[in-house]
Amino acid sequence: MITLYIQPGFQVPGKPRCFSGSPFVIKVQRMLQWKRLPFRVEEVGWLERAERLPTISASRKLPVLDYDGERIEDSTDVAYALEARHPEPPLLPRDESLRARCHFLEEWADETLYWYGIYEARRITPGDVVNKAYFAGLPEEFRVVAAERSVKNVEENLDRQGVGRYPPEKVQADVRRGLDALVSLLRTDPFVAGPSLSLADIAIFAQLHRRSAGTNPWLESELADRPALRAWLIAVDRLTSAEPA
Repeated sequence: MITLYIQPGFQVPGKPRCFSGSPFVIKVQRMLQWKRLPFRVEEVGWLERAERLPTISASRKLPVLDYDGERIEDSTDVAYALEARHPEPPLLPRDESLRARCHFLEEWADETLYWYGIYEARRITPGDVVNKAYFAGLPEEFRVVAAERSVKNVEENLDRQGVGRYPPEKVQADVRRGLDALVSLLRTDPFVAGPSLSLADIAIFAQLHRRSAGTNPWLESELADRPALRAWLIAVDRLTSAEPA
């Protein structure tokens, strides 16, 4: 029995519903679907988060994967645990150099691209699009408090991490360089770490997919300007969808 504990999904008007507000949840979801492993989903809602999350996650972070009673935290640890138990289809390239590339690209997605996405959603996206989508449907009094707390926490984390101290022009230039580097990788191979889909593709896809759900129009326009990236996103989406194409 596999249970995936997730942060709730959301929907921006005119866009498909996003599976979760966390790109790391999306990453694990897509890994499970790539390996065609049946799993159940359990949302940890905003109203119950403070009380329930400590009973699920020692780090108080999501996602958490419960695999036959063993709780696995951190999306990268989940990836390696799944690979050990279910090596086919593989998440990691067999070739040593491609495996190294996969490792560093996954780290870039998780530790750099993630923070750029947080920055863009808070400092570049107009209005309070993110909080309106995240907390829609909650009681008004809770929605207001949750939104205020969310903004405060995100701003503090951005400044603590460092990227929050930069102007938007620098962050956007950094993101463009990263996207152009991905396009260069895709000129020689159909996937970012070689000829086959890997954990690196899923990690980068999860970040871009989450940010293409209506809360980041600037990024969506940048992706639209790069046809090779859009084609790659479609290919990864197809391969990691719930049902084989």
